Amino acid sequence: MTNSTPAGTPMSVVAINQADASRQFSTQPFPVLPLGQSFSPSAVTVDPLRNRIFALDALAGQIAALELRDDGLHTAWSARQPTTEFLALIGSAQRRVLVGTDVPPGQQVGANTQDWVVWRNADTGDEIARSPLLRAVNGGTMVEPGYAGHMYFLAQDGQDHRTDGTPCQSVRGVTGRVLGLMEAHIATRASYGQ
Repeated sequence: MTNSTPAGTPMSVVAINQADASRQFSTQPFPVLPLGQSFSPSAVTVDPLRNRIFALDALAGQIAALELRDDGLHTAWSARQPTTEFLALIGSAQRRVLVGTDVPPGQQVGANTQDWVVWRNADTGDEIARSPLLRAVNGGTMVEPGYAGHMYFLAQDGQDHRTDGTPCQSVRGVTGRVLGLMEAHIATRASYGQ
């Protein structure tokens, strides 16, 4: 992946075969730059069991899932979600969930004072859940999975918080409920033959 500092060229995601370096694929998942620059301060998130790569461009305001196939990288889905944090991939292989932050409209990425945490179906990009508006997550970090369905983040104020917005106290997060919703969503899709 390119553009770990702001650049006027769209970010590229590059995949190189470790057994044969002559086999290389590259794509620009976010070719449109609404602010004239591209910036991705985090590494990609990879799901090797599904041949998926999850990427973000903070200034393009997008995240995307890319599929690695024999003929190259293909965009499986993309969604508007401006973020400067790493994306977390949680859940079993059958019900992967992608977790990341989302800067509210009207706030500038990198200077924002608030974030939402968003849980998405990693296969479709559909939004499953969204936290209340939280203190801004410290840029370039990650919303971390924890025990008992909790998710934690380091806020710009230097304190650890749970995704319900409280400083680390025993308040249950939404991740356990999200995984339950994913299971119900998958069962519903299966019953309709999707």
